Amino acid sequence: MHDLVVFQRRLNRIGIEIELASNVPWVYLTKVNGNVIDKSDFTANHGFTIAWNRDTIELDSNRKRIFEIIRKYK
Repeated sequence: MHDLVVFQRRLNRIGIEIELASNVPWVYLTKVNGNVIDKSDFTANHGFTIAWNRDTIELDSNRKRIFEIIRKYK
């Protein structure tokens, strides 16, 4: 299992559901508990980047920012 699946399952255990979208090689966080991520929270064209799809999918190194967004929209 790669980091993203583990991350998503751990969040589900504490009652946080995330929805993701992909535009290779990026994986974007689109919703947290049904709340759509606002465009003011990211600078990319398609969404807030949560992971990269290289040989395997890896979570972005800026975990602090990821959790700030999750806390804001949960």
